Amino acid sequence: LLGMDQEPGLAPHQTDWAQQIQRAGWHLLEMINDTLDLARMEAGTVPLALEPLPLVPLVSACRALIEAPAAELGLTLEERLAADAPAVRGDATRVKQILTNLLSNAVKYNRRGGQVSIGSRRAPGGLVEITVADTGLGMTEDQMAALFQPYNRLGRENSGIEGTGIGLVISRRLAELMGGTLQASSRDGAGSTCTLRLPAAEASGTPPADPGASR
Repeated sequence: LLGMDQEPGLAPHQTDWAQQIQRAGWHLLEMINDTLDLARMEAGTVPLALEPLPLVPLVSACRALIEAPAAELGLTLEERLAADAPAVRGDATRVKQILTNLLSNAVKYNRRGGQVSIGSRRAPGGLVEITVADTGLGMTEDQMAALFQPYNRLGRENSGIEGTGIGLVISRRLAELMGGTLQASSRDGAGSTCTLRLPAAEASGTPPADPGASR
């Protein structure tokens, strides 16, 4: 409200203060929402509406959310979606939440002028594999061992990069609730790759036949 007041408008230094308050408020809200999400999962009360989700528009919607911060860092966004893996089966809101989190991390922890790539392919077992890779900071073996611990920011809490240390934990649990998995690999100083696997579906809306059903 202070920032919107134009009669009279705030002095430049006061505008900066108001923006800092607003950023802190949004960050606190994100932490509260994430904590509530995690509590719902632990209580088994997360509602999911599973349906076929075409990947092209889904990835496009998630990519649009990170294009502005990516441009600020001069990052190149690369997209390679396989034609033989057109859709996944999952909850639209939750799959977007996972992909947006993975893409956001790939931007935040990248290096200036680096690259973020997202790709897909059909995987064994009736799954579609979606990978999000970056050319950023990467992680040590010790950091990788603690990657999926709630509220653990892996020593980067003083880096100036905002985060709650819970996004990946929520993303992995959501993937598992939808019959999939979420894994990560990384090398210190050489970037990271997150791999989301979800049940495959046909773009027309009909899930593919289970290859083991006739055995």
